[in-house]
Amino acid sequence: MLKTLFTRRWILATLLVIAAVGVMARLGIWQLVRLAERQAFNARVTAQIEQPPLMLTSENLDADLAQMEYRSVIVVGVYDHAQEIELRNRAYENHLGVDLLTPLVIAGTKRVVMVNRGWIPIEQAAPENWKTFAEPGTVEVRGVVRLSQSRADFGSISDP
Repeated sequence: MLKTLFTRRWILATLLVIAAVGVMARLGIWQLVRLAERQAFNARVTAQIEQPPLMLTSENLDADLAQMEYRSVIVVGVYDHAQEIELRNRAYENHLGVDLLTPLVIAGTKRVVMVNRGWIPIEQAAPENWKTFAEPGTVEVRGVVRLSQSRADFGSISDP
């Protein structure tokens, strides 16, 4: 009877089930690690969001802004419309367009921050149309510090 119980097929099925249990346990641990990472990220973002807005001036430009991602900032300066660029392949409410990125020369300095001034429909995205969106003179911009995007999102094709 014991000989018929421990057949080659039974042993193979048992080993397969044991391997599957090990894989499932490891996947569960992986999910718990991801949860801890996500909770730490959310805590860091919440701490930045809850801080008062930072007035970005010549005195604090040397601060490590990378450590201030998601913090609210206020910047006063003048847009350099001659250096505007577009961020292609953006969609808004299922319509294709571009985001208009404009350097803002910070008042009292020669340093700039890039400001995403918003989405433009593809029909108006030609550079000769950008002057209709220009904001001349000194402006005050309120925004959120974000790190530069160095690679495309998962599944996206990088724009050369």
